[in-house]
Amino acid sequence: MNNGYYRQDSYEPAYMPVQNNIPSMPIEPSNSESKYQYAEAVINSNIGRKASIHMSFPDSIEWRDKIFNGIIEASGKDYILIKDEQNKQFLLWNIYINFIEFND
Repeated sequence: MNNGYYRQDSYEPAYMPVQNNIPSMPIEPSNSESKYQYAEAVINSNIGRKASIHMSFPDSIEWRDKIFNGIIEASGKDYILIKDEQNKQFLLWNIYINFIEFND
């Protein structure tokens, strides 16, 4: 007797969920992109080199413009860690950097 119900084993949904295919291999950058597209990549490729980092601090009266000299130890998306000649470490925020000179 069919009373308007369907059988569980014969039911097919009206739509099939979409499965996103995620590539298993990383996508290579196109020719217009390069590994030196971002400042972070340039700084990371110069870890261990001596640099002069020119910075401006617009909210500071004492440190309006400052140059930090030292060896680049690490860097990230928003910072650079350097060590000067007296083994003093400085964590410098990228938003204040004007430009960087590599000295060697």
